[in-house]
Amino acid sequence: MSPVHVRSFPLLIALALAPSVGCGEDDPAAPDGGATSGDGGSPADGSAPGGDAGTWTDGAVVTPPDDAGVVITGPLGSTRVPSAGVGGGGYEDHGCSTGTPADGYSLRYVATTGDDAGPSRGTRVAPFKTFAAALASHSGPLVVCVASGTYTENVNLGTNRRVAVVGGFDAGFDARDARESPTHVVASTVTQSTVRAEAPRELLIDGLEVSGSQRRGIDVIGWSGEHVRVRNVHVHHNGTTSNIGESAATGGIDLPGGSDVTVELAYSVVEENDGWHHGGGVNIGGGGDEANPITRDGSHDGFGSIVSLAAGTASVHHVVIRNNRLHEPSLPHGAGLAVGCNADIHHVEFVGNDTTGTNHYGVGGGMIAQHGVSNDDSASVVLVHECWFEQNRAEKAGAALFFDQTSVGWVANCIFAHNIGEGTLLVDGACGNSCAGPDGDYDRNFVTAVFNVFAENEGAGLAVQDATAHLYGNAFWHNTSAVGDVRLMGGSPGADNVVRGDSNVIVVGAGVSTELTGSVSAEALTLFADVASEDYHLRATDTAAFERVAPSYAPAFAVPGPLARTSVPPLDYASAARPAGGPYVYGAYATRAP
Repeated sequence: MSPVHVRSFPLLIALALAPSVGCGEDDPAAPDGGATSGDGGSPADGSAPGGDAGTWTDGAVVTPPDDAGVVITGPLGSTRVPSAGVGGGGYEDHGCSTGTPADGYSLRYVATTGDDAGPSRGTRVAPFKTFAAALASHSGPLVVCVASGTYTENVNLGTNRRVAVVGGFDAGFDARDARESPTHVVASTVTQSTVRAEAPRELLIDGLEVSGSQRRGIDVIGWSGEHVRVRNVHVHHNGTTSNIGESAATGGIDLPGGSDVTVELAYSVVEENDGWHHGGGVNIGGGGDEANPITRDGSHDGFGSIVSLAAGTASVHHVVIRNNRLHEPSLPHGAGLAVGCNADIHHVEFVGNDTTGTNHYGVGGGMIAQHGVSNDDSASVVLVHECWFEQNRAEKAGAALFFDQTSVGWVANCIFAHNIGEGTLLVDGACGNSCAGPDGDYDRNFVTAVFNVFAENEGAGLAVQDATAHLYGNAFWHNTSAVGDVRLMGGSPGADNVVRGDSNVIVVGAGVSTELTGSVSAEALTLFADVASEDYHLRATDTAAFERVAPSYAPAFAVPGPLARTSVPPLDYASAARPAGGPYVYGAYATRAP
């Protein structure tokens, strides 16, 4: 067994809590556990959790953590994305081993060898047997520490305003390894979600294995201002192949989203879940509200401008999302991940997710970002970087990644290989038959793709419909489409497609109109170091023609605030530094193969 990295952080959540009286492991027999009540405060600025390895902001490089680059061996890790999977970021204690939780929080302990009856239960030496007993013993802010083992129950966290559930401990609660010693929660009532919470205010679910529900494995219903963290979970074999009445009610994880909701999903594996229409592996809500209001003007090809950026952000990083399915026969959306709010998605492996339906006819096999509706008055901003998309399937369009309906996208340093469907990356507007604005431009959508690899996909690398795409420094190679690497799809009458950019390795088919400059083709070359082993560094013997990329670019859509990206990411897919000022090589890696 490999060494376990435990971080003894005194804070429950990496979000500031207001000062209050700490009670530690109080006497569960006392009224309300003897703990100080109250909500414990909340972050003042509504900001997102801190970044991890490779997080990139214009003009600054965020230093990766000490464990960056560690490859987790075994089924709960990734061979493609370093540190992705259960335990990839180490473990926080949350007071379970030390007996000192964050101020205002109390501790309860649960083990399969415990007992729910008798006085003074729920302590480290006399734990409860069930989650239900631990949660019922205390109404204030609470940390539930859970030993490894199998628990057959539906965990209803109710409307507790401050709660953390932390699993993966040994029998004595001295050491923690959620990968080697899982806390497995299996739904006892399969028609209910395995783990459920509503309006939790501050919620942490950390170190659980979750399975067995015909609805969601983890289902969190959030209200305004929620802060939710889900870490080190293995969510698998939840959902159903049939429609139970709600399009996004089945699958692996359902999390809240919106203009002021902060969500983090990190260091986890979500696999083999079955959904119906939306988000078979993970669904993060948020569509339909005024996340980022739009001013209608002549900018951005007639679409308008985002006035201000909402504070709420979904952060999904160091996660493996694989082999999840959607079963709606007409047009399922987003088999792996669906997100409807501002989001930062990085260091995620999307592999084998499938919009099964009828002959795999769907969109967004790996991921879909879908926010608004036709003539909507807001847009979401979604970053996708340092991700690996492989063997995802959506045969209508957007085999790997789909930006739809006023979800402005930036895609950088990603690998797209062996995905199946027309348009590995798809950007589509919100228009039906007729839309407002000049030529329907009020329903355009936008994506900026910088330094990505599109290799050996079945279909065009990029598809555009009623939208604008800007491409810089991408390497397209051996994608199988009769029209080349760019597919322009018909949509709204008069809403034209625009493809701009510079310095790509790309094939633009005859009759496909683009505004690309400085592009070259390498279809006849062995462009990458070792395709058989999926090493997508450029070959060392390639000519200087593949070193011409400018050090800056014009985004397809310029936004204000912390999600803005207008410069080349300083780190590549493998967290290696790109040369200051260039010249840069094409694709996701900063250097050539040795």
